[in-house]
Amino acid sequence: MSNRSPASDLLEMARAVDRIASYASTRDREAFCADTMAYDAVLMNLIVIGEACSRLPREVLSM
Repeated sequence: MSNRSPASDLLEMARAVDRIASYASTRDREAFCADTMAYDAVLMNLIVIGEACSRLPREVLSM
């Protein structure tokens, strides 16, 4: 069980979304897919979102 609060997990998810947007918004699709570092960074932040989401209690998910 995690000692983290749901609020900190939600904040972590929001920050990851912001990072994804900053990595992807400065290039078109082709350039983004060719930039392996940005592509990998987006994938890593999607993992961060998924892990944070998996820690949220059902009560939060059902809101």
